[in-house]
Amino acid sequence: MTTTQQIREAIKSEPNEPQDTILRVLKEHDAKPLTVRVTRAINKALGWDGDGYYESVRIVKRYGMTHIEWGTYKESASLLIAHQEENVQVDAKDIEERNSAYFAAKDERNASRALITSDQIDELALAMAAFETAKQQLEHLLDYDGVFSADCCKLEKIAGIE
Repeated sequence: MTTTQQIREAIKSEPNEPQDTILRVLKEHDAKPLTVRVTRAINKALGWDGDGYYESVRIVKRYGMTHIEWGTYKESASLLIAHQEENVQVDAKDIEERNSAYFAAKDERNASRALITSDQIDELALAMAAFETAKQQLEHLLDYDGVFSADCCKLEKIAGIE
């Protein structure tokens, strides 16, 4: 059963690291060429040694774009720096705008979360508990050997649980 504490944990403010630190360092290098020197500065600011592939920031150029990337092969993230691969200059304002999901949109999402009241969280927890109970009842009624088993697929579709 979903508790109010689980909901509070799920909707707390999004952290924005390492993106905020990367942007701060890029602002220090604004209008300069994007080089390995910049990624070294970013790694240093993040407290990463930069030697390990998984815990380092790197420049990735492919498909006519340049990104700053971090993370593992399966779980990497990146900031789009430019729609070119050669002679890339740091333009911090443009980078912030190109990657709005990490910056402006994140701030909007966090501001929206700040407006949520305890009463609304309690209401959501009650609705989720009712939904879980109803889901269990439907699963029981539509069991393979149950009364409605012959028409369970049609009934699941009607109930919106297909």
